[in-house]
Amino acid sequence: GGEPIRQTLEMAAQLGAEVETRANADIVRTTLDLARARNVTHLVMGRGQPSVRRRIMGQTLAGSLIRQGGEFAVHVVPTGDAPRVRRQLVALPIGWVPWAVATALDGVVIALGELAHPWLEHEALGMLFLAAVVGAASLYGLAVALYAATLAFVSWNVLFIPPLYRLTIEEPRDVIAIGVFTGVAVITGLMASRLRAQARAAQGRIENLRRLSGFSRRLGAPATEPDLLREVAHEAAAIAGRAVVLLPHADDFDISAAEPPTDTMDEGSWAAARWSFAKGEPSGRGTLTLPSAAWRFLPMRTVRGMPGLLGVRSDGKLEEAPLQALAALADQGAAALERVRLAADAVRADAQAETQKLRTALLNSLSHDLRTPLTGIRGAAGTLRTAWDKLSAGARGDLLAAIEEDTVRMTRFLANITEMTRLETGEIIPRLQRVGVATAIEAAVARVPGIGAVEQTIPEGIAVHADADLLEQVLVNVLENAAKYGPEGGIVRVAAEAAGDDVTISLADDGPGIPEHDRPHVFDSFYRALRGDRIVPGTGLGLAIARGLLQAMGGAISAGGAGGAVIRIVLPRAS
Repeated sequence: GGEPIRQTLEMAAQLGAEVETRANADIVRTTLDLARARNVTHLVMGRGQPSVRRRIMGQTLAGSLIRQGGEFAVHVVPTGDAPRVRRQLVALPIGWVPWAVATALDGVVIALGELAHPWLEHEALGMLFLAAVVGAASLYGLAVALYAATLAFVSWNVLFIPPLYRLTIEEPRDVIAIGVFTGVAVITGLMASRLRAQARAAQGRIENLRRLSGFSRRLGAPATEPDLLREVAHEAAAIAGRAVVLLPHADDFDISAAEPPTDTMDEGSWAAARWSFAKGEPSGRGTLTLPSAAWRFLPMRTVRGMPGLLGVRSDGKLEEAPLQALAALADQGAAALERVRLAADAVRADAQAETQKLRTALLNSLSHDLRTPLTGIRGAAGTLRTAWDKLSAGARGDLLAAIEEDTVRMTRFLANITEMTRLETGEIIPRLQRVGVATAIEAAVARVPGIGAVEQTIPEGIAVHADADLLEQVLVNVLENAAKYGPEGGIVRVAAEAAGDDVTISLADDGPGIPEHDRPHVFDSFYRALRGDRIVPGTGLGLAIARGLLQAMGGAISAGGAGGAVIRIVLPRAS
């Protein structure tokens, strides 16, 4: 089953790590000692590619384990790695251009020699041929330099050194010439090859710096954890071919992002991932720990720990420069992941603080705005029950009216709470249509008791694009606010004005106005601005509900005014 395989692979990874840590010159003895200490009976190793000398002398690892560990069963299995490419002392350039250029340089020297032959000694022409060899070596390396040296020596010997038109190596000078040409070609070619290798390494470092800069910019953009992990996997895949990001989940890992998409890996790769996360070291393909795994895993480290692993899989061998870029990407990805998580924690903390603030405000409002009418209802009901016969008909009517008024007040408060909840959960979906402003204001004024005088300045035919019921509720809430805070017998002035594609409805009262420091907050839930010395009943939800309803209809609301509050409502104009 899968669990025994997983446990076996994990034990093999741990054993390999101990061998790597403790082994000195005698890796065979160390391996056998550890196997005996752990009661191992079978040794499984990948098929390597030892040198011919080791095979002839019987010094391969498998042979040594079989000879010295007679009590163990030794299994040699293929690793599936790509065949090892033998290192070439002379790397051949690709294409015909280098050979053609070397031949052309030799031809130029031959042409110059033919022109200058009457007055130029053939020994001096040898220097020109050496210059051609140096030029070819500098441009294309050792292989082309040896070709140019051979061609130059033959051309010089046959065409310019007597006897002409015949290759002769009879004098010591000819042997010395061969050595000089070969030495110049070898030395110049090796130096040119080394310089080109250093240039490629420098270019690789520059490319790494460019990649790191790009990583920093792109990894700083995602605001959510899934987006960030997808970006890390995409960047790693651009370097290695395939990439996954593993995050710990319960007692195992989840593939949180992959490029190209995948949701599984082989058991050897999972074992390498678990070892890498446990030890905080790279593992898998190309490392000393479980190198036969298909994936290579790099820990994503931060100062606070290791949030996950970056896994890559390449068809070929990864060079040093890409590995450095992947290591830097793993570190930067870990830092970005920590940043996103800290930002999410901060948002959650702010949300919890805001929730606690609203909860406290709601409890305070409940304790005040429900306790007061409940106290009045209880007192009036008790008086009616105990002194019904002693009260006059007018007194009984007043008490019943007080009960009814307090009940309406409680009902309005609970309705406001329900309406605010519907707004916050997105349950209110407006049905937008053409609504006449004058009609909406008349309907709202009729619903507000004790509003007093209302002075209207509404142009004829002006209309807005809104939900008629929601707009009426907005106007009712604003008018109730004006009635509560305005002076007794004051006038509420309502005006409408069309400007461009919008209609602005202004409602002004004769009250003390709204202080400037309160204006940004009067539309917050449960906020009550202090206007003068009056304490008026209310929940602080009326204007908050008005703002929510207007935002649902695509409108806006603002507050102003010092010598009397002015509430401005802006809605799209209806054609």
